[in-house]
Amino acid sequence: MNGPIAVLAGTPVDTRMGVAYLEERGLPGVPFPLSRGPREQTAFQHAPAADKRRQALAVLRGAMAQGCRRAFVYCNSLSAAVDFPGLAEETGMRIVTPLDVYRRLAPRYRALGVIAANAQGLSGIEKVLLEANPALDLLGACALPVVLAVEAGMPPEELVERHHDLQKLCKELDPTRSTTIAHVSHTPTDGPMHHITDLESYNHYFGWYGGKIEDNGPWLDKFHAEHPDICLGVSEYGCEGIINWHSSTPQCKDYTEEYQAVYHEYMAQAFEDRPWIWASHVWNMFDFGCAARNEGGVAGRNNKGLVTIDRKTRKDSFYLYQAYWTKDPMVHINGRRYAQRAGETTEVKVYSNQDCVTLYLNGKEVGTQQAHRVFHFTVALAEGFNTLLAVAGSAKDSITLEKVEKEPVCYTLPEFNERQEGVANWFKQMGSLDLESPMEFPEGYYTIKDSMAELAKNEEAFAIVAKAVKLVTNFDLKPGQGMWSMMSGMSPEHMSGMISTDLLGDKFLPSLNAQLIKIKK
Repeated sequence: MNGPIAVLAGTPVDTRMGVAYLEERGLPGVPFPLSRGPREQTAFQHAPAADKRRQALAVLRGAMAQGCRRAFVYCNSLSAAVDFPGLAEETGMRIVTPLDVYRRLAPRYRALGVIAANAQGLSGIEKVLLEANPALDLLGACALPVVLAVEAGMPPEELVERHHDLQKLCKELDPTRSTTIAHVSHTPTDGPMHHITDLESYNHYFGWYGGKIEDNGPWLDKFHAEHPDICLGVSEYGCEGIINWHSSTPQCKDYTEEYQAVYHEYMAQAFEDRPWIWASHVWNMFDFGCAARNEGGVAGRNNKGLVTIDRKTRKDSFYLYQAYWTKDPMVHINGRRYAQRAGETTEVKVYSNQDCVTLYLNGKEVGTQQAHRVFHFTVALAEGFNTLLAVAGSAKDSITLEKVEKEPVCYTLPEFNERQEGVANWFKQMGSLDLESPMEFPEGYYTIKDSMAELAKNEEAFAIVAKAVKLVTNFDLKPGQGMWSMMSGMSPEHMSGMISTDLLGDKFLPSLNAQLIKIKK
């Protein structure tokens, strides 16, 4: 298709950059900005969808009048704010946007970082990425000041200097107040963004978005050792807990109320053990709406709250902080929604700000424990319904549990259960293979380094890999079908970066390689 390419972006600067991008590749571009600057573009993105569509359509028709039959959207936020596929169908134009690239990128990675000018644009990008890879850990940031600086041609050194200027201005306006900054988790601990504000904080989600819960304490200690003069806080931390899901063996990303409780138990104690942390901010007090999210079997909601979105149900983790922070005597028995229990014994966990808790089962004393905030009791339930009563000083709490032969399947998030069972069966099939030794990649045999297209040349090798891909990603991998065009060039080793080792374990990839190296090319 001949003729110039219309370059659409939110601002004239972005549009010129898009034209330059095309010209470097020998393609003619004509600029069509939709607004005059970043702030006007932000206002545009918050306009009603119909208004945005009309404006974008008018720009496209103007481009067509100038002979353009193709369009290139050179703007993250704009591509997420306007229905360009619909406009392409209406106008007959071929329209390419960054979202087309993101759909291809998302399945190739376990985690991605996205910076957008505003939350509206970020939400749209997040939706596309998670649709393409629901297992993706996305770290998003909205930074209009950064966009303004880029528009002005400001180099990184000047961005840092601007923060120094902002610090100076704050002190001039009100010297009595302290200033602070919230760093995202990947901000280098030895970078230039430190020693600017009076206080500093980090957003950390070890134990949810990568890493393990136990990584939090060592990271804090290491930072404090390196920067004893910096007053450090934690500006965001948390994990999702949905009151429908329950487990006696909670794990990361099972979305159970119990895993959320375990996560916060560690974090609350970590902060108490480190009095030099100036503040910690739980993300979040309440579950909240988020159109782009689809996690834990719940669409349109972030479930990191200590309280449900309707403000009616306090999760167990809520009472943990009450045990740490309130002075009034309190006691809370966990697991009242985990009401049906199987097994000879079950753990009953109690939170209290008192030093001593006594637990009663059906009116008989189970035992008395001394502990700090978290009390663990092992209880043998009687058949049928059981009443549990916890007493801590003047505080009391009770729940009812039913002993059943088998716990309800509705307690487990189906997709998590399916994955766990699949992984277990996978390893059973491996037999006695030595997975502790370093992986081998013998010449002339298939390995995890081969592309899917190469593996597809051998029916046996491809059957093994296709089964692994189905287990890990829920994709049906078939040559020439579905997502084959995107995945054919990937190797299993490359694809493994999409999945957290916390979920699959560190032996899954070696086990796959151990099977493939038995098959000669």
